[in-house]
Formats: sequence, structure tokens, C-alpha cells
Amino acid sequence: MLKRIVITVFSLTLVMAIVFTGHAPEPVYKLFPGYFTDPNNAWEDSPLVFGTVTEARLPDTVVDDRGNRQTSARNALSVEQDKQILFGDTHVHTTNSADAFMYSLPMMHGASGAYPPAYACDYARFVSQLDFYFLTDHAESFTYKQWRDGIDSVQQCNRLAGDPQNPDIAAFIGWEWTQVGQVAENHYGHHNVLFKDDNPEMLPSHPIAAVGMGVATIAARSAEGKQSSLLRLIDPRHRGYYAAYNNWVEQMAATPACDPTVPSPELPADCFESAATPGELFSKLDQWGFDNIVIPHGTSWGFYTPPNANWSHQLTAANNDAQKTRLIEVYSGHGNSEAFRDFSVRRKDNAGLWYLSLIHI
Repeated sequence: MLKRIVITVFSLTLVMAIVFTGHAPEPVYKLFPGYFTDPNNAWEDSPLVFGTVTEARLPDTVVDDRGNRQTSARNALSVEQDKQILFGDTHVHTTNSADAFMYSLPMMHGASGAYPPAYACDYARFVSQLDFYFLTDHAESFTYKQWRDGIDSVQQCNRLAGDPQNPDIAAFIGWEWTQVGQVAENHYGHHNVLFKDDNPEMLPSHPIAAVGMGVATIAARSAEGKQSSLLRLIDPRHRGYYAAYNNWVEQMAATPACDPTVPSPELPADCFESAATPGELFSKLDQWGFDNIVIPHGTSWGFYTPPNANWSHQLTAANNDAQKTRLIEVYSGHGNSEAFRDFSVRRKDNAGLWYLSLIHI
């Protein structure tokens, strides 16, 4: 009898071990409440795995065709310019950003798994067929390894792009400073910080994040940001992916805050630095002295934008740098700021009390 019990316990243990390694037959996982079809094993890799840029190049005929079409269009319009229009993306995220990692979790049905930095190059070259892109993961999600992985992926992409004088794509690195204010007066929105070089010696040793709870800090930099361990029980096939997420949160939480009294270039590479305002961010960038531009965006959309938020709070001497902010992002998948409408969500009456504005259509 004892022998039978031992054999039964051993067999059950072995079966559960197979189930929780994700390699049991498909019908087994249909018994779990978190089951969903995953025919392509999209969640087999963790976003923390660096990945490798595909070494295949775009055919020269494809690259040449881009230039020929532009030349033809320029000639048809009788434009006497030798300059060429380039198409690119200055706002590229991977699952090295907290929100993208969270929305890539298997429980987010409709997500499609891990997209680490190396994938950005492949997508830009072979799918979007862009001329350039900037990798701008959220600084609020920073760990030193992820920052260096992003730089390495951009370097890989540029090395595989062919002739440096005529590459099939140009890759750049940067980060997003994702600030959210509690009220309009201290809301400055998001800013993509973009650098010209991909050499680590010509880049800050670490990104500079925003102070407070930005949209990227869905995963708090503490144990509170972890996902429930129950997810690994209701969806055991992907338990490794959930574990990777929690491991990543632990890495963020273990990154110490930088000393705010020390100039940015003198700080350790593996500490977490932040800036409360655009002006403070610009000052820290000036300390590094590297060539960069900063593109504000997201000031008029999102569930986190305070009522009456507008540009006036950052178009000041303290929070504006005309040399850095020469561009503004006017549209993204979240919304746009192209249209100006002369109305306020709320106004003050003569007594200084807030009241809702009526919008007439």
C-alpha cells in the first residue's frame, strides 16, 4: 500500500513538473482557466532576452527604388533641390518599456509576446521599411542592462545596414522622459530625448527619468509592481513569462536612486536618475555635452492629463530650450494635437470657483 502511494505521489509530481514547464500536451492546458491558443509560441521568449538583429539585408533594388521614386516625384513637381526626404520614427518602444512589457503579458489576450530591442531594427527595415528610427524606451523603466541592450541593438542595426554613406536604415538611441503632473501647472507631458551617436562614449551612461508617476511607471519600481503569482497557476504554460516580468520589477527595485547633489556625468552608471521639470532635464543634458534634441509630445491626450493642461507651463525661460526642442510630435497612436479648439474643460467664475464649460456643437 505504501509503495502504491509513493508511486502515485511521484507520478503526480512528475506530471505537474511537466505541466509547469510548459511542455505538456495542449489538451492538458485547456483544463486551466487561463488557457488560450498560442500556436506560434509567441510567449516562449522573455523580453529580457536581448535577441539578435537579423543579418539579412534589404535588396539593393528595394533601397534604390525608394530614391528613384522620390527623384521622379521631385522632377514631376519641378523642385530644384538635391535634398532627399527621409521617412522615420522618432518614438519607438520595445518591451523594455514598462507599459509595453505589461501589455505583452499572456493574460493580455490580443498581445503578441516579447519584442526586445533587436526586433525594432527588423521591424523598421523589413516591415515598415523606414529610412531611420530612434529607440526611445521609457527612462522610468530603466535598468542598466536594458539601457546597454538598447545601445547594442542600435549598433548591430547600423553595422548590418550596408554602406555607411548609403545604408538601408539608420538607427539611433534615446529615451522617453515621461512626466505626469497632478495639476495643469506642474504637468509638462512627455519628451523624447534623441542622440546623434550610437557610441557609448558619446552617450550618457544612463537615462534620466521623470519624477512622479508617469504613464510608463505602470510597474512601480518596488515589490508592489509585481504581478500576482496566481497567474502562473491559472496559466502554467506561460509561467516563465510571468516570472520574467516579476524578475524585471525586482531589477528595477534594486537599482538605487542617484545622489541628486552629484552632477549627472559623475554619477554611477547603474543608479536611477530623475529630473522634475524640462528645465532640470535640459540642465542635466547640458552637463553631458553630447549632441541631442528633445521632442515634446503627449501634452493633450491620455487619461492622466490634468484639466486645462497646455503648453504655457513649459514655454517659459525656465522650461524651454529653443536649441533642443526644435520639433514637436503632433500625432501618435494615442491621439493628436494638430487641431486647436478654443475651449476649456472648466473655468472659474467671478468668485474664483470652478465650473464646467459647456461645449456647443
